[in-house]
Amino acid sequence: GLRYTTVIETTDIEAGARAGTGQSRPKKISQVWLRLHRSLSGTVATGGADERVNEQRPMLYRVASHPMDSSPPLFTGLMPISIAGGWQRDAVVRIEHDDPVPFFCLGLVAEMDTNG
Repeated sequence: GLRYTTVIETTDIEAGARAGTGQSRPKKISQVWLRLHRSLSGTVATGGADERVNEQRPMLYRVASHPMDSSPPLFTGLMPISIAGGWQRDAVVRIEHDDPVPFFCLGLVAEMDTNG
């Protein structure tokens, strides 16, 4: 395959708060689950366009049962990624992929806390 850089960035995720809307309140994303289909490689981070993007965390596909002399098989299913981000006004998830291997993100679920 050819090497293209793909960037997927969500809009501000709205999860609500105890006191009503969470749109203007600080939010913290602690974990993201990506629904992938026959995929390898990629990174995930949080941070909005107006805020510094946190460190990109690689998606890890290899498990102990995979042989080390070949690439891991293409992954299909939910990929959990722990995020070490802080509190931000925009709850945005940024996915980057620039390797010449397949990557199909079908959906995203974020575990998020809202202040207030």
